Amino acid sequence: MEVSASAERLRVAQALGVLELIHPKPGVHDAYNAHDYSRIDFRSIIGQWQQLHPEGRSLVIVFGDGAVIEISNFFSAAGSAGGLIAQIDDATYVSPDLFLLKYSAVGSSFEPQASTYVSSGADFHDPSVDPVATPEPLTLLSAEAQSIAFLEILPTPRIEAGTFIPPLPPVTPNPVLTIDKTFVDVTGGNGNAEADAAGDVLNYTVTVTNTGNVTLTGVTVTDPLTGQAFPSVTLAPGASQVFNTSYNLTQTDLDTNGGGDGDIDKHRDRDQRPDGPG
Repeated sequence: MEVSASAERLRVAQALGVLELIHPKPGVHDAYNAHDYSRIDFRSIIGQWQQLHPEGRSLVIVFGDGAVIEISNFFSAAGSAGGLIAQIDDATYVSPDLFLLKYSAVGSSFEPQASTYVSSGADFHDPSVDPVATPEPLTLLSAEAQSIAFLEILPTPRIEAGTFIPPLPPVTPNPVLTIDKTFVDVTGGNGNAEADAAGDVLNYTVTVTNTGNVTLTGVTVTDPLTGQAFPSVTLAPGASQVFNTSYNLTQTDLDTNGGGDGDIDKHRDRDQRPDGPG
């Protein structure tokens, strides 16, 4: 709460003019220019409005019966309007910006502890409009309109001089390609599903997996046994592709017992590191 400590300022404000606000009749829009006044007295309407908000440099006060008060030039381009003051009770005067901060919540002053507005259900009557009318039940607001918004100002974090801030760890690219070749079956040839005759077809699957931390593009995978190549492979980290390949058994393979070890590369696991990500 900002209270003026200068009695001279109040005397000057009174001399230049005071705008004493009253609740307009239902549906009436009252407009004022703050340039014509040095003090605006809100005492008679405090807590009566349904909504209070800025529109450009104007302050707009909306009541539940459709009445509106609009005060143009209430705010300056920098926030508050110079020497303009707002009176909210007999002894309290605040600047326009602090007035908005305190009363911009729906229906009442700014209270951080409050979260919702609950109607008492009491009858409401405005004697300034019709002093002899029968009171009518106050219309309840929607759930959205009952919510009271409030501003929470958090302090700006401050870093003390000489505080050491450790740098972020560097990111190291690590391109790794894993190839898994698996024997599937034997087809063709003499038809007995065994690799025992020239012309038998040995079938394999080749699974290529990116086990590094960078995307690999433009990779060509070549099977050294079958000579088949799989070009233009692109793999994101953790992704895999499966290819099928086959080898025709030759008489030489049979005569040399698969090069002497009886093995025609039925299964191969190895890591292959490309030059880098594409």
